[in-house]
Amino acid sequence: MCIIEKNYDITNILRKDSNTIAIWYSPGTKRNTDKQISLYYYGIDAKGNKFSHPLNGNWYCRISPGITGKDNSESFRSIGYFPRWKYNTVSLLGWEHPIESSDTTLYSLRSKITPITKQKITHIYYPEQIYKEGNQYRCHFVKPFWGWIRLTIRDAKVGQIVNIGNYTYICNGSMDEQACRRFTKDYQQDIIISGDERFRKLSIQNIEGLEIEEQTEDFFTY
Repeated sequence: MCIIEKNYDITNILRKDSNTIAIWYSPGTKRNTDKQISLYYYGIDAKGNKFSHPLNGNWYCRISPGITGKDNSESFRSIGYFPRWKYNTVSLLGWEHPIESSDTTLYSLRSKITPITKQKITHIYYPEQIYKEGNQYRCHFVKPFWGWIRLTIRDAKVGQIVNIGNYTYICNGSMDEQACRRFTKDYQQDIIISGDERFRKLSIQNIEGLEIEEQTEDFFTY
């Protein structure tokens, strides 16, 4: 067994004044250990000097409001979510320092240059038909596609549940908010939109079908 070291070149996105390194991370479950992630920020500065800053217990973390499940299912609890979580100015209220690992096992290290997979919107579709089925609504798109359905919702109540196929969105009560997947994509054409007892079709201002294409870019270390 070995630990894979993944290297990402972030030179082109660094600012000259200050930077915050933010990671959206999903814990692995294949190994029976509480060792999950360590980070070294290293490189060469403007004067040609090499530097390296290891990750320690002084950084902050919190549980993501997004959860993925089987069969491309996903849910997102928008209450308490900070869209600017990766900014320098984010409030640290509710954030915690990580717990250091108690696992003293030493693993061999294998370096790996990691390609980055990006999700790109290639086309936006609008439903051809919307009709009611009991207390839910069916949206039909003229063309099937892989991607996301994005709803613009107005005047929803805090904690109100909206289901878009096998995606569940829990509203935060903002005047306008958008319900859309973040981690997964699914086959889309005939989509059922439903919700809890507070769900009203009139609260849905816009329905979009986002066709998603994965693009891979190679990042090299030096």
